[in-house]
Amino acid sequence: MASPFGDTHARPPRRFIGALKAGAACVNATAISEYVAIPNKGDIRVRLKASVGGTLSLHYMGPDLDIEKGVAGTEYTTANPADVTVTANTEAVIDTGTGTDTHPMGEGYCKVIFTPSGAGTITFCDVSIFG
Repeated sequence: MASPFGDTHARPPRRFIGALKAGAACVNATAISEYVAIPNKGDIRVRLKASVGGTLSLHYMGPDLDIEKGVAGTEYTTANPADVTVTANTEAVIDTGTGTDTHPMGEGYCKVIFTPSGAGTITFCDVSIFG
């Protein structure tokens, strides 16, 4: 049966339901994050909108991450996409797609991080994985 999404390697976008869920409270300079499984995927796009500005980041994780056992794992500091400045009440996008050299290269997870510059709430945070 053919995928209704065309590319069978793409997954439907998902809205975060944990720390970055809609309505989640933000505290000045306190980073909030969620992990995303990205096995064998080439492109990732994260969209975030919040009532407060800040910084949106995406960091790849090492193979020692074990979410089920609560093992934080190695958070890589190189070859991650550039951080994106978030303006209050304006959608921000971080993208590893065409024209960037920050595609995952076999990493199984990434960590999406929002560090707010004040108090407020998340309006939404969505992730699309394709490739």
